[in-house]
Amino acid sequence: MRDLFEVSDGETDHEDPEIYELLNILLRIGSAGISEIFEEYRKLRPGTKASEVLSLVERAEKLGFVRRRTEKGKRGRPKVIAELTQKALELLGYLHETSARAGGELHLSLARAFAERLREQGYAVVFPPQRGKEEQPDMIAYRRAPDGWEELAVEVETRADHPEQVLRNHEKNVRKGRKVIFAVPDERVAERVRRILGQRDYRIEVITL
Repeated sequence: MRDLFEVSDGETDHEDPEIYELLNILLRIGSAGISEIFEEYRKLRPGTKASEVLSLVERAEKLGFVRRRTEKGKRGRPKVIAELTQKALELLGYLHETSARAGGELHLSLARAFAERLREQGYAVVFPPQRGKEEQPDMIAYRRAPDGWEELAVEVETRADHPEQVLRNHEKNVRKGRKVIFAVPDERVAERVRRILGQRDYRIEVITL
């Protein structure tokens, strides 16, 4: 898979939609046992095997996104519970560290609101770190498709008063082969984006808070 996120210690994470899908499932259902996670996957992919789900959880744990703990289950039997770590919650946009992004609180509120909308539509949404050398979109959303994964880049524009930045945000994602969505707070900003981008391939979503 191609490199996607570069972290501050010099190591490079890789795009892994399967892991992001797992994290979004755990975000939705909360801490859960392997059997409960397996049932969620059976709804998405009826042919999923329990061993595949366990392997995914183990891989997410090695990446630092999931921790496993044991608690007493029915009849006193031990039950393994998987839960999201702080690293995962940061990637999912649920910790205050995300507010350091350009645009402030309005930017963050729009991003989180649109992330929830996309998650309701079946997308696994992540907020890629902005610490690396390569500029990242505000969010990337993944959804299973017959030929692999559909990939959307989301750029949040609170004002769109810097045309060169809007153009750069569009071009950097098109080069990666992603569809681009601009999330804006109102029709006034939407019209600015339209004037800047013209007939280029993109979509605008007005987010009402």
